[in-house]
Amino acid sequence: MSIQPGSYQGRIRLSRCVAHTPPSPHRGEDKGEGHDQGRDGALPPSELDGMVAIMVIAILVRWVLNAAALWIVAHLISGVTYRSIPTLLWTAAVLGLVNALIRPILLLVTLPLNILTLGLFTFVINAIMLLLVDALIPGFDVAGFWTALLAAVLLAIVGGLLSWLVRG
Repeated sequence: MSIQPGSYQGRIRLSRCVAHTPPSPHRGEDKGEGHDQGRDGALPPSELDGMVAIMVIAILVRWVLNAAALWIVAHLISGVTYRSIPTLLWTAAVLGLVNALIRPILLLVTLPLNILTLGLFTFVINAIMLLLVDALIPGFDVAGFWTALLAAVLLAIVGGLLSWLVRG
């Protein structure tokens, strides 16, 4: 016979390990204890909507900052070119996706080399990500590997400075 998590016996066994508080007869009412949570601990839709809105705004700000950093790097390095501002925005979006999906895998695969170079190989991976985005986005061009490597270093510096300015 198995004990179900919501059963009375499960609560007794659980109470030996963790302090058990009995369910409130006022489900979902705010008693001044922080967030307005129901019995299951979930936030009400109004608070979730606010949190989602904040997350969406943070993603949009990050996207615009990355596009601005790409714009600055393109003006500093003659080998990085773009056709138009919409192309730059698409490039920033695709670079963000590539960095979120492919870069962690490459970092894991090259971890021994990254440790051996004290993290400097990360710039090589960032350069590869820029070259991949160059291949994916028509209108965004990087002249070659060394240009991509220099652009990756500058992109990290400029992106960090822009993020610091926005936060600070």
